[in-house]
Amino acid sequence: MNLIFLSDVILTVLALICLIVASYTDFKKREVANWISFSLLIAALVIRTMVSIFLASNFLQVILSFILFILFVLGIFFYLKNEVPWLEFVIAIIFIGVWFFSGFLNLNIYLVSCFLAFGILVILTNFMYYGKMSGGADVKILLALAVVFSTTPVFLKHAYDLFVPVFGFSVPNIFLFDFFVDSLFVGLAFGVLFSIFMAFRNKKVFCKKFKEFSKKYLVFEIILIVLGIVLLILSIFQRFLIIFGIFLIIIPFLLVFISSVQEASMKKYKSWKELTEGDWLVEDVRVNKKIIKPSADGLTKKDILLIKKSGKKVLVLDGMPFVPVFLISLIVSLIFGNLLFLLLKILT
Repeated sequence: MNLIFLSDVILTVLALICLIVASYTDFKKREVANWISFSLLIAALVIRTMVSIFLASNFLQVILSFILFILFVLGIFFYLKNEVPWLEFVIAIIFIGVWFFSGFLNLNIYLVSCFLAFGILVILTNFMYYGKMSGGADVKILLALAVVFSTTPVFLKHAYDLFVPVFGFSVPNIFLFDFFVDSLFVGLAFGVLFSIFMAFRNKKVFCKKFKEFSKKYLVFEIILIVLGIVLLILSIFQRFLIIFGIFLIIIPFLLVFISSVQEASMKKYKSWKELTEGDWLVEDVRVNKKIIKPSADGLTKKDILLIKKSGKKVLVLDGMPFVPVFLISLIVSLIFGNLLFLLLKILT
């Protein structure tokens, strides 16, 4: 059996197992233990390094594979220890630079691709994290998946093609890209279903907040709905525009709906015993002369200790468990590929 084929199968199975365990803990505790994501990341790195060594054509490539492994581990160490956001971007650029210059050494792409995937994901997930679109656990899971699927699994259709045809155009054949696109679709569906469930649990408060947000976003809603209607009219000439037209019309209603659910059902008071590192504060907390302010980084261990001393309950944002979205998206990507491309093919 082909070594890379076997390696890709093992990596995919490991990713699925870790996501199942992480999804369970995310649902039950709204947190994912670091050992789950880091175990997956290190296992993937070790497997890719071993494959690169076995496939090396000379002793120099074996040595370079070991050096790359050590560089990656050091990069992860500095990334985790770093507390300055802009330095994370520097680490990402260094990783991408290592990938670029390794091409001159003719190294096996199976290992080198980890640097590119990890570097790009560090940049993307930083925007997601500091924009409060995802929590720290979600980011760590995504970084682990970036290493696992830094190359397209060879057991998939078109795995050996650099490009695949879509509507007469050639688009890059990148499995991680398909996964992220599918995560948007799955995340949207999962988010709506989860929000509907939460809205029914707090109907009175939800209805009040829905009216408030409808007025607040009225201008934005009208603009997007008008643009959506224009695209639906233009879809007479280009059928694929119907997707974007419907999407623009739905978005303002989803924004109001999800914002209302967040205000009505996803904010709760917690004692220090219930708090975990990374929880997002909703409002300032005064402890003696010190004020703990809401931040994109969430609560630190020091903050929780201060809250413990005060004995106060604090208001935090208890978000939607998002790791199950990654699990479902991965399964969808492995079976169906890119859902956006699939929908566009159906419509055209």
